[in-house]
Amino acid sequence: MSEQTEARTRALEEAPVIVLTNVSKRFDLYESAAGRALATLAFWRKSVGQGAIGTKTALQDVSLSIRRGEKVGLIGHNGAGKTTLLNLVLGVSTPSTGHLRVHGRVHGLMAVGSGYDENMTGNEVIRSLLMINGLSRADEQAAVKDIEAFVELGEFLRHPVRTYSLGMRARLEFAIATAVLPDIIAIDEVLGAGDGYFAQKSARRMRELTSRSTLLLVAHSMRTILDYCSRALWLNDGRIAADGPAEEVVKSYEEYMVHKEAELLDRINTAVERKATDIDEELSHLDSTSARLTSERMVRVPEKISPNDARLLGASFAPSGAKLHVTETGAPLEIAVRTAVGGEHARRLGLELLAFSPAGQLLWDARTAPRMFSPGEHELRLSTPRATPGVGDYVITVVLEGSDDGLTALQCLDCMHCVLKLRMITTNYSDPPLFHCAGKWRYGADGARWDGGRVSAWV
Repeated sequence: MSEQTEARTRALEEAPVIVLTNVSKRFDLYESAAGRALATLAFWRKSVGQGAIGTKTALQDVSLSIRRGEKVGLIGHNGAGKTTLLNLVLGVSTPSTGHLRVHGRVHGLMAVGSGYDENMTGNEVIRSLLMINGLSRADEQAAVKDIEAFVELGEFLRHPVRTYSLGMRARLEFAIATAVLPDIIAIDEVLGAGDGYFAQKSARRMRELTSRSTLLLVAHSMRTILDYCSRALWLNDGRIAADGPAEEVVKSYEEYMVHKEAELLDRINTAVERKATDIDEELSHLDSTSARLTSERMVRVPEKISPNDARLLGASFAPSGAKLHVTETGAPLEIAVRTAVGGEHARRLGLELLAFSPAGQLLWDARTAPRMFSPGEHELRLSTPRATPGVGDYVITVVLEGSDDGLTALQCLDCMHCVLKLRMITTNYSDPPLFHCAGKWRYGADGARWDGGRVSAWV
């Protein structure tokens, strides 16, 4: 090879394949999905305006270049701008300002579960998703054989995907996504697929794939970043906080996170010492209008409640009796509900609790096992020894269900929409979300008698 040819080859290898110059990305915010849809129509923009109630800046003045063959990990907390940056490189979205240049074919391996009809068979999904890569007939046939051998689903490939388990779907989609060798591959938190055996097999496939491509990898596991990447890019609130050798940037990021968690723990301890008075005051003004509207649509309360029927008298967090509660992940949580049974006959009663985000998203739905209650007032308590929701605010609706006997289905007798407000102030993200809480319920004025079964909960 001549010196001139070697120089051209070296220059090609060192040339950047991704270049961002002062790139910013802003998203318009709308009050509803309908407003967002209308805002995309030309006549809406001309006659009414954008219709946005504000904007969110996901990336701010980002400039960087990535050379051919580099392995770059993107790290940072949720909302830092990592996925937004990947979407810009993939061409899913365009910069609001600045310039972006990408040289070569880019392929994204993103979140699982989209892009096909679940009534299609596995074989049909393979061919359908391979079509978008523009492969020749021969290359497509070779890719199909490679996927079928790698995924190890056998006869299941002839069955509809809706019959697959989550692990089987992960296998299929991972195999399809990694069957084509791109110039640049962008990966967002999906390196593991299926069981332990298949996860190891997937890791080997990814190493082979990334050894010949430029890699952009988003991962919250610092071990994964260090295993695959020689360079790391730390994003913080849409800006580059650090860019350099992976070990150095990861070390700085972990030190930063330890410091932030220590600060938060200090605030938690302070809040507990002063009984979270200021936070309770803030919670009392929490705007839960959207949650209430969702709750009212989901639970229809009878227009009139007969004196002979059962009804709710109140709900509160025990043992304080407050309607606002601030606690940490892992702490016990108990909710007390007061009811009254009218008339002269016992009623079969049960409770349902629904937890919403303030924006109105249903996050938790739990029901107690029903039992018979005699006429009079009763206190029912739902309790979990270890509450494990994520950080944030929750608005809780309490529903009283009942029937006259043990045979007919329970019906809504009374409801208190968004009567309780809960705030979690911790950073223990290793815990499962709220609706995985193990719980029981108890009854009686002293709350001493326990029902034998667990509270069932789902979303």
